[in-house]
Amino acid sequence: MYGISLKEKIEFLVEIYYNNYDFLHNESLDSLKKKAVDKYLNSGLTINKIQEHLEEDVLRIRKDYNDNEKLIVNHNDIYDTLEELTYLLNLSNISYFVDGGLVAYIKYDTESSRFHDNINIIVDEDDFGSLISICNSLGIEVIDKGVSSINTSNNKIKIYASSFKKQEDGSYIKKTYDEKGNLRQEVINPSLSEIIFCGESVFFRNNKINIIPIEYIYYEKKKSISEKDKIDVSFLEDKIDKNKLASIEQYSQNSYDELNQMVNYNDNKNYIDSDSKEKVKEFTLDNKKAGYANSASLSGMSIIAMILTFITILLMYLTLR
Repeated sequence: MYGISLKEKIEFLVEIYYNNYDFLHNESLDSLKKKAVDKYLNSGLTINKIQEHLEEDVLRIRKDYNDNEKLIVNHNDIYDTLEELTYLLNLSNISYFVDGGLVAYIKYDTESSRFHDNINIIVDEDDFGSLISICNSLGIEVIDKGVSSINTSNNKIKIYASSFKKQEDGSYIKKTYDEKGNLRQEVINPSLSEIIFCGESVFFRNNKINIIPIEYIYYEKKKSISEKDKIDVSFLEDKIDKNKLASIEQYSQNSYDELNQMVNYNDNKNYIDSDSKEKVKEFTLDNKKAGYANSASLSGMSIIAMILTFITILLMYLTLR
């Protein structure tokens, strides 16, 4: 390569790589040459060092290309599964809502930049049996009303299913099952329920899909520390209705204590059915009113019990003597 300029040498190397690797063809040869010249012409590196760096660049582009191919397969799998599932749910007149990050990209018809390994769906409690039947018809295994999974194109896609039940006062009880089949129940107050279960929908592949509003999805993901949730939050940042978000934050705070009581009950495996909701409210209110008085009363009773136990042991000892 003697007798030619450094610029020509760089362009010659780029052309060799371009002719040997098809994955470089996503960009024009002239564009790749320009990028390489801009990057290395005045770098002070020898042509041998520049060649080493160009090889590293090619390997990086190949990795990005392979990752992108995997991403395309993942998106095709999850979108196909979502299309089939929601089509059959609609056909069966099942009341449902799709939740989670996938909703954001569907609503704005934007290709997600990350992998998606699950579909979150909430169905009316009365329709849960029908959901299971539909999942089975699609080859999706349902375990203890909890996590369902389907294997497609070597990508494991999970369907996280939970149920809801509307109450007479306008509140909703939402039941969620974890991977072990354990139940967690939430009582969502009427004001917040009106926002979450408002009946919003989008069209995806000519199919109407009922969705949870993106403001509530944003609100929930904002509390997460996972990288995928941070990506979704960043995507939604300039798309949400700030006033609706403020209302969600306000109404969520109003329900906070009641939700905690529900979780505490579930931790003890005393699962609460719909008819017990009022008892939970009374229980929460009584706890707030009693406060430290109950705690002090219990402490006093404990001390008395200890004294009585000590006296009993002492009497037994004296009798034996």
